[in-house]
Amino acid sequence: MRARFEFYGVAVEVSSECASAVELLRRDLRWFHVPGPAPAEVRLELVEEHPPWEQVPSRRRPLFRTNNNVVYRRGALRYVDHQGAALGVFDLARDRGTVHSEDPGQLYAVAYLMALSRVGRHLDRRGLHRVHALGVHLDGRAWLFLGRSGLGKTTLGLEFMKDPRAGWLSDEIPIVDRSGLVRAFPLPPRVNLGAPVPWPAPPPALEPVPRAKDPPKLMMDVGVILPRVVPQAPLGGVFVCRRAGDRPRLRRLGAREAFFGLADNAVLGRDFPQTKAYFLPLAPRALLAFGRDLSARTAWCLGVASRVPVFGFELGPDPEANVAAAVRAALGAPTAAPEAVPC
Repeated sequence: MRARFEFYGVAVEVSSECASAVELLRRDLRWFHVPGPAPAEVRLELVEEHPPWEQVPSRRRPLFRTNNNVVYRRGALRYVDHQGAALGVFDLARDRGTVHSEDPGQLYAVAYLMALSRVGRHLDRRGLHRVHALGVHLDGRAWLFLGRSGLGKTTLGLEFMKDPRAGWLSDEIPIVDRSGLVRAFPLPPRVNLGAPVPWPAPPPALEPVPRAKDPPKLMMDVGVILPRVVPQAPLGGVFVCRRAGDRPRLRRLGAREAFFGLADNAVLGRDFPQTKAYFLPLAPRALLAFGRDLSARTAWCLGVASRVPVFGFELGPDPEANVAAAVRAALGAPTAAPEAVPC
């Protein structure tokens, strides 16, 4: 079974005899699914079998470790032990990967991260940068809400959707380009375990995110949100969010403070859905290209910090009050010129 996805010009093909794993990918990446075979920059094969651990080189000497996996290397090949449940093998030189696991859910979960990790690298090279943020559409413009994972950005976005005039871009990684245009990247909305689901009514069925998350999260089918997706919009402004007191508070940030708030979520890649083993290069030439990508993201953040409104947003406990405060700030903000966000 095969499935093909296209992410703003970056094609990914997934093949497997495990139909359920491919169907899970097709379900969650529905916005990007395209029919028919065609050339692809990234190719993944999912193999439902006991992982061939004997193929992993020098298991006593890993390349590096993360909270969720152990990474080994042989030339351009990366071998990733996903907590003993799956083995991912990726050829960084050819953009070809294989996932081995006896569990179809693990095949899906590792392939999901493998695909998005590589897609992010290709998008950077095209001048399309990811931002870890909630992106919503309001009054013809895109508004980004930045903050740590678990802050409640998705709940805030679903509260926005109670207004039929609001649109959805992404609750995880909206894409920004050199001109300041924000593009949609809709993935299944994920809410913290026990958090309210303000929209739609009645709340849809939720299921556990099939990847290790801290705090744990539940997700809804992406099809629920797709009718509200706006493909793209010019950037109107940014809210750098944190939890604070008993009610929402907003203040306009200076350029320096705005830049550091942006950089934490757009340059360093914290909380992106990705795995370091599948995108972090070590070869000198590849590291140079990676450095250029980081420089381009930094330049974008500098442009945003100096040209469009950036607010410090202290979220209160009431999602409705938070949205009301954000709407008042957004509608009162000046409109940026089309060339206002250079990269």
